[in-house]
Amino acid sequence: MSRSTLPLGLRELERDATPAVAPSRRVRRRGAGRKALTERDPTLVTALETLVEPTSRGDPQSPLRWTCMSVR
Repeated sequence: MSRSTLPLGLRELERDATPAVAPSRRVRRRGAGRKALTERDPTLVTALETLVEPTSRGDPQSPLRWTCMSVR
């Protein structure tokens, strides 16, 4: 554990202990964590759709799609 983590945690506990502030339910800061794959690669959805489109079944307007491609 980093030395800077302890004071940050203690400050957070003191802040949450005051009755005026509701305890935080967040584990990470807002904006922290992994970015969505579509945010990192905007062409991903289009590439996947062109891969699956020739063998897809079902309603094209529905988010649920089937494919009859084999695993091989």
